[in-house]
Amino acid sequence: VQGCVWRVPEEFAEELDRQEAGYHRLSVPIECADCIVECRTYQYSDEKASSEPPSPHYKTVIIAGAVENSLPAAYIKSGSTN
Repeated sequence: VQGCVWRVPEEFAEELDRQEAGYHRLSVPIECADCIVECRTYQYSDEKASSEPPSPHYKTVIIAGAVENSLPAAYIKSGSTN
């Protein structure tokens, strides 16, 4: 899995929760090259709708972040064509 991890101060947690309305916050361990980092992520709350594709806006944000952080070209291409 490809991705990026950002440090976000806990004081912004409530603001992120509001921005991610319809999702619930999860804590997940992420295995990096030399350590495991406990990260916050959001999961869609409606299990029945989990097969819905991501919105065009969401995909644009994800692809822009991938480009900005130099993720592999194959990852960027696969995300922009799905």
